[in-house]
Formats: sequence, structure tokens, C-alpha cells
Amino acid sequence: MQTMDIQEHFKNLLKCLQLERKEDLNQYSAKLNTTSFVAQRKNGIAWFPIDVERTKFDAGERLIVVINRKPEHKENHSFQSGKLVRVFAASSVNEMEFEAQGVINQVKDKSLTITLNVEDEPDWFRSKQLGVQL
Repeated sequence: MQTMDIQEHFKNLLKCLQLERKEDLNQYSAKLNTTSFVAQRKNGIAWFPIDVERTKFDAGERLIVVINRKPEHKENHSFQSGKLVRVFAASSVNEMEFEAQGVINQVKDKSLTITLNVEDEPDWFRSKQLGVQL
């Protein structure tokens, strides 16, 4: 009898944790959607605007991108190797027009090397004002 109580307890706990995770994600998304890219940069969760230094495909046909932030942007940031990011093209200072998901491979003082989850280099990659966001 007690075994069933323990199993029910952990099933209930798992449901609560999943609900909490979903709510955390919703709150984080809502905060990002209402915060300008400039404010995100000051909070260390975005580099905007950025310059694409170079792109290449690795042996696994994944797009590797090296980006640089502007020299005048000296804010601290939270970017680390292994973190998921999105590279985006902005239609204005507060709106994303296009985006591609990726993983940070390497972080240097003014540059990031990112592997993007795309098959081809996006058309918007060289013609729009770009940024990267955690």
C-alpha cells in the first residue's frame, strides 16, 4: 500500500515540475518579447548589432558562423560554450524578422563561433541587421 503512495507522490511531483518548467519558459519568452535588443545587450543576453566575420560548412554539413560584436559594446555577457542561442535579423530595434537556432562552440572577448541548425546559409544573413540572443 505504501509503495503506491510513493509512486503517486513522484508522479504528482513530476507533473508539478513540468508545469513549473513550462511557466518559467513562458515568463522568459514574455520578458524577451517586451524588452528591446539594446536593453537585452545591457543585461548580457544579446549582442546587437553584430557583424558576420566568416561562414563555412563543417564535415557534417553544418553551418559554422563566426560573429563579432561592435567594438563600442563593452557590456558583460552570459554567453558560454555549449549554450543554445538564436541568430536573428531585426526588422526594427525591437522586432525579429528571421531567426536560426544554434549552439555556441567558442567564446572570445569580441567574437562567438556558433554552429547553426540550418542546411544552407540563410538569404537574410548578409543583408539585414543581425544579432544573437540567449
